[in-house]
Amino acid sequence: MKHVLAFVSVYAICVSMLHAQLPSKSIKDLLNADGTPNFKTGFKGSVNTDGYKMILGKNGKPHFLPAEVQTKAGLPAEAKAIPGFQTNSAPNSQFAVTSDDNDYWNGSFSNPNVGMNNQVFSLAVSGDTLYVGGWFSQIEGVTRNYIAKWDGTNWSSLGSGMNGYVTALAIKGSDLYAGGIFTTAGGVTVNHIAKWNGSSW
Repeated sequence: MKHVLAFVSVYAICVSMLHAQLPSKSIKDLLNADGTPNFKTGFKGSVNTDGYKMILGKNGKPHFLPAEVQTKAGLPAEAKAIPGFQTNSAPNSQFAVTSDDNDYWNGSFSNPNVGMNNQVFSLAVSGDTLYVGGWFSQIEGVTRNYIAKWDGTNWSSLGSGMNGYVTALAIKGSDLYAGGIFTTAGGVTVNHIAKWNGSSW
C-alpha cells in the first residue's frame, strides 16, 4: 500500500507541475467552423477537451464536436455534415462508427474508439501542431505508442513513444511536457514525466 500511495503522490505532483502557471484553453476556442483545429489563433499550451468528442475524418483529419450531440440512437447531425462522412453503423458499439471513406466517430476522452484503438486523455497545441496523448497504441492501424502529433496533414510519432499511457500534456517555450503512467519515453528511462524538444525525449 505504501508503494501505491507513493506512486500516486509522485504522479499527482507530476501532473500539477505540468499545468501550474502554463497556458490552457478550451478546445471550443480553437476550432474552425467545421470543428477542425484552428492553428491560426497563435495559442500555445494545453487544451481542455471537457464537453467535446473527436471524429477522425477522411485521411485521419481530426474534428471536434460537442459531446451532447452524440446519443445511443446514432451519429450527430454535425458528423454527417463533414465532407466524405458516411453513416454506416458499427455493430455492438455505442460510439465507434466507420465508413468506406475511413472516417471515425471517436468517443474518446472516455471511451475506446475505432480510429484510435483506445482512449485519448490529453491534448496540446503549439504552432500548427496538435499533440494527443492517451491510452492508445495505434492511430488508423499505425503504431503510435500513447502519444502522437497532427501537423494539419498527417499523424506522426514522437520517437518511439512511451511504454504506458499519457494523461497530461503541456507546452513551455518550444518544449512539450508529458505526464502519465509510463517509465520510458523514446526508450529513455523516466519517472512518469518527460520532455520532448522537437526531435527527441
